[in-house]
Amino acid sequence: MPLEGPVLLVANHVSFVDAILIAMANQRLVRFLMLRAYYDLPVAGWFFKAMGCVPVSSSDGPKALAASFKKAREYMMSGQAVCIFAEGRSAVTARCSASSAASRP
Repeated sequence: MPLEGPVLLVANHVSFVDAILIAMANQRLVRFLMLRAYYDLPVAGWFFKAMGCVPVSSSDGPKALAASFKKAREYMMSGQAVCIFAEGRSAVTARCSASSAASRP
């Protein structure tokens, strides 16, 4: 990743450590779009807010979604790095959801 200038990093989301690995592998601060449910957690949420993460959820209304994407764009336009996981959830979570759905009558 370039050391300066705007960057949009689109990554696969294999596990819950993906964001940590991406952050550790880069010399610059990466802002992550993340699930609002995690962003709003009482203790962890403080950390996510301090790191400048951008909360987003499929249940957000149009105004909240637009505000989240506007914030991500502002980060990029100011020369920062923004990461989004294209799947929107980890592959592990997706497999668990598919397995539980398949086991329902």
